[in-house]
Amino acid sequence: MSVEMHDVSQEQKSRMLTMMLDKQRTSLIQRTSEALTEQNLEYQRNMESIVGLALEEGAQSSPLTEILKSSWGRTFLDHAKKIYDDEKDPLKDYYWANILRFQLASPGAFHIRTLDVFAQMSSEDVKLLEEISPYCSVSGDIIYCNHDFPISRSKSLYLSEMGILHPYGGWPSVSWCFKIRKSSATKFEYHNGCLSIKMKKGKDDKDKDKYALPYESIYTHELTTAGRQLLSLFPKELDLKYLDKVKKHYKGCQFRFVKDNLN
Repeated sequence: MSVEMHDVSQEQKSRMLTMMLDKQRTSLIQRTSEALTEQNLEYQRNMESIVGLALEEGAQSSPLTEILKSSWGRTFLDHAKKIYDDEKDPLKDYYWANILRFQLASPGAFHIRTLDVFAQMSSEDVKLLEEISPYCSVSGDIIYCNHDFPISRSKSLYLSEMGILHPYGGWPSVSWCFKIRKSSATKFEYHNGCLSIKMKKGKDDKDKDKYALPYESIYTHELTTAGRQLLSLFPKELDLKYLDKVKKHYKGCQFRFVKDNLN
């Protein structure tokens, strides 16, 4: 008799345990489904906000529909919909809207690789991009200026790790060397004007050392393609105080900066 009661008791316990597990499983599935639904709604709101901002800034709806169907558009939407996953930054949707608007105005303005780089950037990373913008030419060159260089070693290396600066060279080494000659000027375009650089002429070139090089060298840090494309989101005027330091550093060169008429 006691054995039968014991068996029944065990059976009841097993049934109760099964019911409890089923209830927990159902609750977990329900919570997961609700979380995914809320996440999808958030993603939808993010995408609608970004596309809406792009349209407000003048993007045309017809080519917009076509580009969002492309592989570029699918990558863009996949990144843009997650803009608030890590941190709430009200400017993020504005930046992504501008990327879409620039791509529509000039197809190829932002490569898929550039979208991948930007998607990995935090708000602090974006601030660092804004920080270096006043020293960057439109073509993506930052003229090196010895110890007066405005970007610290740690920031320079971090920018390389992000994929913004070319990794070869690093700091304080440089990415590129321009040969500055007397016969023609080397030009750097900025958002507020054009910088022309030529080698200075001596009082009497015939008296110069015959072994002297026929050019002066100017060294630059070079932005990657992704870095150059992303810097277009933060157009700033050339820092003229820094230009004065550059002039003092490269004493064998003459500099002429012509501002745009709009500035």
